[in-house]
Amino acid sequence: EGSPSLRWLRFVAGVALDELAAAAHLSVASLKRWEAQGCRRLPSPATLRAVAAALGVGVDEVERALRPRQGASSTT
Repeated sequence: EGSPSLRWLRFVAGVALDELAAAAHLSVASLKRWEAQGCRRLPSPATLRAVAAALGVGVDEVERALRPRQGASSTT
């Protein structure tokens, strides 16, 4: 099937969008976009580590979750 999305990782961790944004020093808008579409370019290693730590998962899992979602551009 594929890797879990960032939204799914956040849901499982029980972390609200604004909480993750604050913990990772990101805007809520950026996180919403990443959850909907993934990222064309991965964020900095420090940002990946901050997101992973806030979600209680490994950096590699966050990287997989941020890969662009197939068909995501057609839903906007």
